[in-house]
Amino acid sequence: MIILLSQANLPPPQFRQSGGRFIKTLNRDWLTDDVINNLSLSERQQKGLRHLKAAGQIRSEEYQQPAGASRQTATRDLYDLVKKRALVSHGRGRGAHYVTARKIPHE
Repeated sequence: MIILLSQANLPPPQFRQSGGRFIKTLNRDWLTDDVINNLSLSERQQKGLRHLKAAGQIRSEEYQQPAGASRQTATRDLYDLVKKRALVSHGRGRGAHYVTARKIPHE
């Protein structure tokens, strides 16, 4: 199951025990085209998110090409996507990369 989820670019299942129960949580790809269209994103950000979904993760340099953005614009766009809780940032500086957040952002 974990291998199949990974191949589909979905997060691994979460396992926990609660009292006498064992609970397995499967996360689906919540970042659908409808959600992307309703997040008030620029066309650059929409292109970047679609590229990220195909790649599984994205770095600022990789965002720049499909989005057609300068380095500074890519940084601002990615920061905005993190602020809107569509992405999660891992690392800092040149080693930073971004992945899709696991839950639907709430306004």
